[in-house]
Amino acid sequence: PKVKKEEKKQEINYNQVFLDAFLDKRKQIVKKVIPVIDDPARGLGASGKVIIKVIVGMNGKVDSAQILRGLNYYYDEIALKAAKQFVFKPGTIKGKRVKFSTNLFFEFK
Repeated sequence: PKVKKEEKKQEINYNQVFLDAFLDKRKQIVKKVIPVIDDPARGLGASGKVIIKVIVGMNGKVDSAQILRGLNYYYDEIALKAAKQFVFKPGTIKGKRVKFSTNLFFEFK
């Protein structure tokens, strides 16, 4: 007779931070904030993308943000300030609300 292997059910730790790719549904931005360039001279000559990694809490608000790729101090700071104000629809895994991480891209020309 064949011996049945016991399947171990993987317990999911819902308190960890998940990558946005693992959410039940694609991330949805509820409130998007455009960086305010209040002093164009300070960013003069710089163009490109600033990439910010955000950790989104179970309530959909940004818990923390960090610069993954910067451009210059001025653009990095205004992109970081904008990223912290984003609001997302709360992410879920198997119907349970979870924290998740995602990257935000800000283009400066």
